[in-house]
Amino acid sequence: GEWLIVPILSLFAFVVGVLPAVALGLALSTFIFVATFYRSGVVKFIATGTTVHSTTERNIDDAEWLDANGNLIQVMVLQNYLF
Repeated sequence: GEWLIVPILSLFAFVVGVLPAVALGLALSTFIFVATFYRSGVVKFIATGTTVHSTTERNIDDAEWLDANGNLIQVMVLQNYLF
């Protein structure tokens, strides 16, 4: 995958020039970077308020409401870079 770019850029630099080869290398590396993170995804796992709890201490009324309605809360744990 990535190592195939080195001979392609070297050949491209001899045929067209160094500056276009640098531009092509930048474009190809950007494409590979985006494709790699697209395949891995950004969502690590999805949970609800009944399975994941806050560490914030709340009063009794709020805590009881959260216990009763925790299924209405959706938590998405993210990973990787987001742009």
